[in-house]
Amino acid sequence: MVERPVMILSMLFVFSSSVLHATYVELAAKEKVFHKYILDHNRLERLAMYQITLATKWIYIEKKKTCLLLDNYKGLYENRADIPLSWR
Repeated sequence: MVERPVMILSMLFVFSSSVLHATYVELAAKEKVFHKYILDHNRLERLAMYQITLATKWIYIEKKKTCLLLDNYKGLYENRADIPLSWR
């Protein structure tokens, strides 16, 4: 439920970075600035991997929250004061 929007956003980010990658290839071919292209490409790749890692961590946290809510709903923590009554 939460994973779908996050995965779509991650895929869009990766797609947009691949479009930028293609643009840099074109620029490098036209302007012959291969050194700058390689630096920019590595930076883009690291940024894309960082975004995917963040999205994956966020999905994991959201899943943990959902499991906690389901556990509360099942009444496993009925006597805990820090859990709102509406969740029990």
